[in-house]
Amino acid sequence: MSDDSKINRAIKSAQQVLKSNWKEGKFPVDPVSIAKKMGIGVATMFLPDKISSALIKEKGSPPVIVLSQNDSLNQWRFNCACELGRYIYKNINHLDCDEYLNYGANVPPNSSSEEDAFINLFAENLLMPIDEVTNVLNKEPVPVFLLPQHFGVLDDAMNSRLKKLGLESNHV
Repeated sequence: MSDDSKINRAIKSAQQVLKSNWKEGKFPVDPVSIAKKMGIGVATMFLPDKISSALIKEKGSPPVIVLSQNDSLNQWRFNCACELGRYIYKNINHLDCDEYLNYGANVPPNSSSEEDAFINLFAENLLMPIDEVTNVLNKEPVPVFLLPQHFGVLDDAMNSRLKKLGLESNHV
């Protein structure tokens, strides 16, 4: 499968999850609500350093996303979106099985792993869909510090998204 097909698969998956599970249409997107609508439990607890989240599936039980209780709300939002991406990736690639445990470390956006690339791209498109990013930027010049607030993401995530979309110079 070509890189473009893999990219399109992550984007289309995020769009489909939004369309099916985020009827509110408001921002910021709440991936915890989306996960619950998809039958995935979400819990917070203490996690060791360098572990930001986990996706757990035990035999006979629905999957559960675990988020670090030490993270901020915006970090929870992004980590939950990443674990949703991991769940979708497993299903698309038929890697879903009765039991699994995956830890979400803070993966750099330029990771060479196909799974990591899918997860990051899925999360970006779930939380910061291109249509909404361009709509917000086209309404009027927006100060950069307001964009992360609108999308409920960290500054670094918003800046990375704008750069990938070639829109970083379109805001004040």
